[in-house]
Amino acid sequence: MRVVGAVLIALLLGALATGAICGHEGRELVLYPLASLEALAGEEGGDPALYVLVLEDGLALVLRPLSPEEYAVFQVRAVGYELIEREMLAACIVVPKVKAGDVALIPPSILSAIKRAINVISGFEVFPELAPGAG
Repeated sequence: MRVVGAVLIALLLGALATGAICGHEGRELVLYPLASLEALAGEEGGDPALYVLVLEDGLALVLRPLSPEEYAVFQVRAVGYELIEREMLAACIVVPKVKAGDVALIPPSILSAIKRAINVISGFEVFPELAPGAG
């Protein structure tokens, strides 16, 4: 467990050195891309696989983007949108590890920030209700 903590701290410090990505709507998102293996090896390309989202209260989450293909897999399932949304959120939150049922415990203001961050890092509207001009 110490090794995992040390690795996450090292990744977070590395991410802080790379600068933040800002969101478009509402409060500014503080997102730091973590270095990809390709970037560490000095290769060009290689989008970051993980991002650190720093919340207003100073807490941080490690998120991963959702690919359009993975999004499509979630959408074809015959379950309610709320459950699909929770499963997509749980899949994108890397640290702390959460299950779909745990997502219901997260306050709406924090969920909104997480959803906006996932939209930004995924490069498309995973959660369209938070897209600019929606609602």
